[in-house]
Amino acid sequence: MEELKTVNILTLRAITSSDESDVGLCRKNYFIPSYQRGYRWGIRQVEQLVKDLTEYFNGENNGDFYCLQPIVVKEITAEQKLALGLEHSDEPWYEVVDGQQRLTTILIILTLENLLDDESDHSFRIHYETRPELGSLFGKLHLKKSSENEKRQVVTVEDGCSRLDIDSFHIIQAAQTILDFFQNEVVPGAHKKFFKGTFYENFTRRADVKGKSVQVIWYELKDNHAGSAVELFKRLNDKSIKLNNAELVRALFLSESAEYALDQELPKGMGKNLKDIIIARERESKQQHLISQWDMIEGRLHDPQFWNFIHKDGEKADYSCRIEYIFDLIAKKEDDDRDSLSTLLKFQELAIDEENGLWNLWKKVELYFATLQSWLLDRDKYHKIGFIVSIEGSSALMELLEEATSLPKPAFDREIDQRITNLIDIDLDRLSRLQYGKKDNGLIEKLLLLLNVEHTRKSSNEPFFPFDKFKNEKWSLEHIHAQNSELIDGSDREKWAEFIRENINALKNISVRFKDSDMDPSDLIATLESNYRRASDKNDKRFSFSTVQKLYSEIASYFDRFAFNDSLSPDLHSISNLALLSGRINSAIGNSVFEVKRQAIVKLDAKGEYIPICTRKAFLKYYNKDEKGFETAQLFYWGRKDQENYFTGIVNTISCYLKNNSEEGI
Repeated sequence: MEELKTVNILTLRAITSSDESDVGLCRKNYFIPSYQRGYRWGIRQVEQLVKDLTEYFNGENNGDFYCLQPIVVKEITAEQKLALGLEHSDEPWYEVVDGQQRLTTILIILTLENLLDDESDHSFRIHYETRPELGSLFGKLHLKKSSENEKRQVVTVEDGCSRLDIDSFHIIQAAQTILDFFQNEVVPGAHKKFFKGTFYENFTRRADVKGKSVQVIWYELKDNHAGSAVELFKRLNDKSIKLNNAELVRALFLSESAEYALDQELPKGMGKNLKDIIIARERESKQQHLISQWDMIEGRLHDPQFWNFIHKDGEKADYSCRIEYIFDLIAKKEDDDRDSLSTLLKFQELAIDEENGLWNLWKKVELYFATLQSWLLDRDKYHKIGFIVSIEGSSALMELLEEATSLPKPAFDREIDQRITNLIDIDLDRLSRLQYGKKDNGLIEKLLLLLNVEHTRKSSNEPFFPFDKFKNEKWSLEHIHAQNSELIDGSDREKWAEFIRENINALKNISVRFKDSDMDPSDLIATLESNYRRASDKNDKRFSFSTVQKLYSEIASYFDRFAFNDSLSPDLHSISNLALLSGRINSAIGNSVFEVKRQAIVKLDAKGEYIPICTRKAFLKYYNKDEKGFETAQLFYWGRKDQENYFTGIVNTISCYLKNNSEEGI
């Protein structure tokens, strides 16, 4: 990550500033290079910005300022100003790398205010390389009364030019959109007087003056490499990639204006020059440390096991730079927070806080990362916290990270267990009464995930639970024993044929073992084969779903004979007849009897498909291991006794998290 060595400036800037300072957008010169397209904001984008600003100015407790997205700039050198033929060459000029749409819209708002109120005079210059004359358009705009309504005004061009280029058209359209927004009172009470008064007052309020204001994220490139601005522009705009919090926070840490507290207080009376040298060296040393640690952290977070352990969405999480997730945790950004810059704003707030400061803020990044990495290597914490994160997401992880630094280890361990107990919130009696259906399905899926995670945690000879594999699939509940033809799509003839074919294959696999015995399935196979031909023949209109239902009953009756002394059929919808399977696999075998599913799972497992360990154990009947004759017992039927042993296995595995059972166990 060589680009980390670039030292840039990141700060917040209001639209205006005092005469003594130069920290606002106004009274500056901006150059829009030819590699950018022209101004293209339409009515919807302009109106949305003005509406958001109006609602912010009218609202209460909306924060101290409204933050606009970044404007990325690079100061133009004296040689470049000369080569570009820029006027006012004695003044600073900034090449706008990203954000020209926002910058132009800001200038349109200021220009419109100046036209409505002679006392308004805030502005700045923009020079468009592809259309040098466009910058003068703002000075040619004026307002005239509408011919249709004397009270309404329209935006026109002073010199009466009838033919406008596309950029001029969009600028005039944007100005008219803003004017109409207030003339039409799109937001009740937000009329032209409001625009000239409250709106303009807040829009142009300096950052050092109390009250609501508008501020822009100012990201200034200080890299002297001539091509860096063009390269960054291409990277920002390729495939709609925008500056993310990670890049902006990096600039906050690595800026040459960044202030790092000294590790030791300097002696009194030290000369300013020597003091500045020491401060600069201290900053450089800490920034070099930060660069190397950043690279290491980012690299580790791309380890699938690590990333899927700490993030609920795993690889589906939208992070172009994964260290940003650590920043989100520190900033306590909620999962439903859609503000793309909330983390950056929180970091800016923490960076200037006396208790924190930049260096302590970075040390917290390292502390969070080190804590997460230690949990990754701890078998108990990896599985327990990994389960919690899979259910609750980053909000739980934020709380756990805070508690890890404030609680003694035994208390923290108890807190983790209690959190899991609260998450499943169930006792033994309720567990035994859970039923497949809309009401309980979410809880059953949560419990079966916990079953697989806990089984793996307690099996010291097993690898750690693969959260990376788990989060790459969409999971659903699978009936271990299915004796209900409603699971077959009655309107899909191809599904009928698929169901018959699966059962033919399964019966053929076991027919050798039972040939010439009373369990010989040869006759049933023959029946299924003749019906498979009919189901596959789309011209056979007489073949109906009722025939499939009848075949289902015959297949179920055949396998029911394997129950032997277990005369009770399984409780179809209880948790003791349910397991986790990926939706992809479930859709392929979900309408089949136990033996078909068992054979399919064995084949899929042999091919390397990920089958949760407890699902595999159920279909291979490992929960019967303590039963007499386990090694030679039949595998072809899932009966009531199998269910009882499976349920006992579930309870024994998660008993420490069941309500009222945390102490005595099961």
